[in-house]
Amino acid sequence: MDKVLSKAFDLLRFPLAILVVFLHIDNAPKISVWGHDWNWNEGLALYEMTIILVDTIAKIAVPCFFFISGYLFFIRIKVFTVAVYKDKITRRIRSLLVPYLIWNLLAVAYLYATQGIMPDSFARVFLAPANFPLWFLRDLIIMVVASPVIYCIAKYAKSIGLIVMTVLYVSDAIPVLVYCLFSSVYFFYLGCYCSQHRGFAKAIKGNPHVLCMSASVLFLAAIVLYGYVIGKYVLLAFLIAGTFCSISIGCRLVEKGIKVVPVLAASSFFIYLSHKLGATYIAKVLFTVLPDNYYVLTLRFLVAPFVAVLMCVAVFALWQKYSPKTLSFVIGRK
Repeated sequence: MDKVLSKAFDLLRFPLAILVVFLHIDNAPKISVWGHDWNWNEGLALYEMTIILVDTIAKIAVPCFFFISGYLFFIRIKVFTVAVYKDKITRRIRSLLVPYLIWNLLAVAYLYATQGIMPDSFARVFLAPANFPLWFLRDLIIMVVASPVIYCIAKYAKSIGLIVMTVLYVSDAIPVLVYCLFSSVYFFYLGCYCSQHRGFAKAIKGNPHVLCMSASVLFLAAIVLYGYVIGKYVLLAFLIAGTFCSISIGCRLVEKGIKVVPVLAASSFFIYLSHKLGATYIAKVLFTVLPDNYYVLTLRFLVAPFVAVLMCVAVFALWQKYSPKTLSFVIGRK
C-alpha cells in the first residue's frame, strides 16, 4: 500500500469529521444567491451567505470518506475470490454493522429521553436511520455487499467504466429514489478504481495545483449558481474535483512532514457516530446567553461545530483511558 496515501487518509480523517459536524449544525437556506433579496442591515444576508459557503465546502467530506473506504477496502485485492469476499464480509460485521446497530439504538434512547420520541418501526430505527448521520454506514454496508460488482467495473471496464460512471453521476441521470445511493456507490467506486489503477492514484497525488485550481473554479461556479437547476450539476462536478483536491493536498502535507495527531485521527469515527447525540445540541445551547440576532447565529454556526467536536474528543479520550475495551467494541475497532 502507498504509505504517503495511507498517511494522507489518516491526516484527513479529523478535518473531514469536523466538516461533517458543520453539515449538521444548521440547514443551508434554499435560495438562489443572485436572485435573493439580501437583508444586510439585520445580518440575515451574512448568516445565509456564510452557511452557503461553508456548507458547499463541507459537502466534500462524505464523498472523501466513501473514496477512502473504497480505496482501503480493495487495495490489497489482486483477485476477488469467494474466500476474499467472505473475509471482507466477516471483518465488516465487526467494524460497520455492530457500530451501526449500537449507535442507532443509542439514538433511540437519546430521542426518547430528550424529546419523548419513540420510533414505531424497524425501518425508522435502522433504515431511516434513527441516528441520521449513520446513513453513511448504511450505504457503506450496501457497498460491501455489492463489492464484487464494483470491483469488476473498476478492474475490467477501466477508463470506459470510469467515464460512464462519472457521466451518470454528474448528469444526475439516475432516478431520484436511488440517486443518493448511487452517489455513495460512485465515490466508493472511485476509491476502488484508484486502488486498482496506480497511474490514476499517482495522478491524484502529483497534481495538487491543477486539482485545486479546478476545484476552486467549480466552487465559485457552484456558489454563483446556487439555487438554480444548473447549479446542482456544477456542485456534483465540484464534489469530484474537491475530493481529488483534498486527497492530493493531504499527500502533499504528508510529504512536507506534517504529522498525524493520533488521538485526533483515532477519534474521528467516534465524532461521526456520536456528535448528534447531545454534542451539537449542547454546543448550540451555549450561545443562547448571547443576544438573539443573525450575527450571533453566524458566530454560532462557525464556532459551535468546534465546540461539539471538542466535547466528542474529550469523551473519546476519557473513554479510551478508563474503558478501552468497551470503546473498541462500540466503534467496531479491533
